[in-house]
Amino acid sequence: MKKSKKAKNTLVLSLITLVVAVAVFVMMFLPAVAYKDTDYTIVGSKIAFGGTIQAVGSLASSSVKLNLFALLAFLLPVIVAVIDLLVKILKSKLSKVTTLLLIVAFLVSVIGLFTILSITNVSVTVLGVEQVGKLGEGYKLGTGAIIGGVLAIVGLLVSSTDLVLQIKK
Repeated sequence: MKKSKKAKNTLVLSLITLVVAVAVFVMMFLPAVAYKDTDYTIVGSKIAFGGTIQAVGSLASSSVKLNLFALLAFLLPVIVAVIDLLVKILKSKLSKVTTLLLIVAFLVSVIGLFTILSITNVSVTVLGVEQVGKLGEGYKLGTGAIIGGVLAIVGLLVSSTDLVLQIKK
């Protein structure tokens, strides 16, 4: 009976981590970076997948290249949470391993989302001359990165609790 209750608890915790991971993914579509004291923002999907930020005809433009770390920060928790839930539904012996991978995925997400300003490269082209650099002074974390980072911390705590319950006998 105890084993059944423990399995039910870990399944519930896996469902909670999946919901949190989906919420972290949704934060990709909110502003991840904002310019101080203005309404100018860059959404997380633009930073993760890359694309043009601003353009002034053919004279000048600024763009962001594909950012794998930001992409992993938004996507990895939801991918691993789905795998973890499936492993627990199938009652596989790999559940501790997938829960540990989920902890790592949320940790990557926390680091990636809270350091998104320093990991984002911006390419500025003026009259055909391109210069690449980091986001400059005046930028701050946007609501998507902040809420996503806090949710990733919650997911980290819940998945850690799940692992402790699995290890505890």
